[in-house]
Amino acid sequence: MDPVLQSLIRLQELSLEQARLQKILSSFPLEIESIDRQSQEASSALTAARESVEEGRKRRRAHEAELQDLESRLSKYNAQLMQVKTNQEYKAMQKEIEGVRGSVGAVEEKILLLMDEIESLQKKVAGEEVLLAQRKKESDARKAEILKSQEEIAAEAAKVEAARMEASAGVRGEALEMFTRIAPLRNGIAVARALDERCLECKVRVRPQIFAEIRKNERIIQCDSCQRILYYLPPPAAPADGAGAAPPATPEKPGDAKADASN
Repeated sequence: MDPVLQSLIRLQELSLEQARLQKILSSFPLEIESIDRQSQEASSALTAARESVEEGRKRRRAHEAELQDLESRLSKYNAQLMQVKTNQEYKAMQKEIEGVRGSVGAVEEKILLLMDEIESLQKKVAGEEVLLAQRKKESDARKAEILKSQEEIAAEAAKVEAARMEASAGVRGEALEMFTRIAPLRNGIAVARALDERCLECKVRVRPQIFAEIRKNERIIQCDSCQRILYYLPPPAAPADGAGAAPPATPEKPGDAKADASN
């Protein structure tokens, strides 16, 4: 095979691998952001539960202050009741006292209901605290895994990038310019395998005489349809009798089996 063509195939392999690794690397910050968002949601739920308890306590204190005022009024009315002189005044005072006693009972009922509500809210706070602690533990463990994977993928990507740069240095002039021009337009696949007189990426038939030249792998030939650089790999040999089906041949470049929506 022509050395330049071979170098282009190698450059494409490394470029596709580099793109794959960079895509994985770009997903890590999003994963961490999602984990932090879930932890923040748990923290916000705990904060809301604590605020509900405090709000309940404020309402209880307000009712207790109201109850204290009513009891003070009731005590005052009872004292005044002993000083009335007429039956009419006595009945009027009794009516006032009964009214205050009714208000006292209503406020006491509100306080009892609030006590039950606060107790329920405190249980919810305890549950949210447990949930938050569990979520934080899980989040910390998951983030540690992600950061470890990120470090490993970054190191792998650096090696691939170094190899890609080396391969790129081995392809110069028009061939490299052609590769860098086609690859971005074709989902990173600038070099395509040809088989059975077809480009396997765009599926368009290649003229027989051109396919004969492609089979030699001695020079750069482009597909008339998608403009990719074509190379040839022979199909796998037929299995021997009784040997069973032969495994499919593995292409020399990633992307041979990959569909290209923008042929």
